[in-house]
Amino acid sequence: MPDPRFHTTQWTLVFSAAADDSESRPALNALCAMYWFPVYAFIRRQGHDATEAEDLTQAFYAKLIEKAYLAQVDRSRGKFRTFLLASVKHFLSNERDRTLAQKRGGGATHVPIDLSAAEERYASEKAGGLSPEEAFEKRCALSLLDTALRALREEYVERDDLGHFEALAPLLTGDSPDLYEKVANDLGMSRGALRVALHRMRGRFRAILREHVASLVSAPEQIDEEIRHLMNAVTM
Repeated sequence: MPDPRFHTTQWTLVFSAAADDSESRPALNALCAMYWFPVYAFIRRQGHDATEAEDLTQAFYAKLIEKAYLAQVDRSRGKFRTFLLASVKHFLSNERDRTLAQKRGGGATHVPIDLSAAEERYASEKAGGLSPEEAFEKRCALSLLDTALRALREEYVERDDLGHFEALAPLLTGDSPDLYEKVANDLGMSRGALRVALHRMRGRFRAILREHVASLVSAPEQIDEEIRHLMNAVTM
């Protein structure tokens, strides 16, 4: 039985995006912001050029709402990224030719895609040896980490401490003795004070990440397993 406390964050966005009310568009925009690139990159891996991939990504999200796919999501039956990948594959199998013939309609859902930036990112993130599905998993994992990092950054902004965030963020995932020394000097901290500040930042980042992961699973006992999957996907 799913724990109702876990009905938050991204799943809340999914259900809000599926609603036929004034809240659906902002929720859809937030959902697209998190997942448009994994979808775009997966479509690119199917042999489409950048322009076609942009058109297909736009059309996919439009169909996601138009056909009420999001309203059919059963959180207890699996992970959202699994549903999303299956939906993209279904869309490409059934709608690709029609979409490319029609291009985007004037009333279609529009996902803000910077095509040049998307292509630069796609080229830089190409992972040799990964299947399109594995690359999709990796990009979804990276998107989730980025979402958690942006949430952490916002907390520092709210307390007018962005400088500390920007200085400490490069040390979040590991210690470099030279960088450690430089950050301590830049912030005017002793090494001991920097260790304490970094420990707190890492702890808060882990907590935020855990909150986001909790929103993607149907039961609390799945959180640690999903975090392990996340880290494995990132290191593919």
